[in-house]
Amino acid sequence: MNLVFVHKGKHCNYYYKFDSPEDQEYAWLDHFRLNDCEGYYDYAEGRELEFVELARTGNWKAAKRVAENRGGYEYEGFDIEQLYGHEDGELA
Repeated sequence: MNLVFVHKGKHCNYYYKFDSPEDQEYAWLDHFRLNDCEGYYDYAEGRELEFVELARTGNWKAAKRVAENRGGYEYEGFDIEQLYGHEDGELA
């Protein structure tokens, strides 16, 4: 499939291979971790706080839910992109 998850951070973008279920779990959790380290979830409340706390325990589905709900916030965005020109699936 040659998919890449792009974390659009405050200081730079990070790119993660996104083809296998393991790749996807890692990308969602690391995206969450990077945003959490910046303090973006310090003021989460209610239902969002429940998902933030679950994600902090390593629950990738909760991390994905937080990301999808907050993707419009500055520096919390992400994209999932198709790579072209890499037949073997390796990142250049």
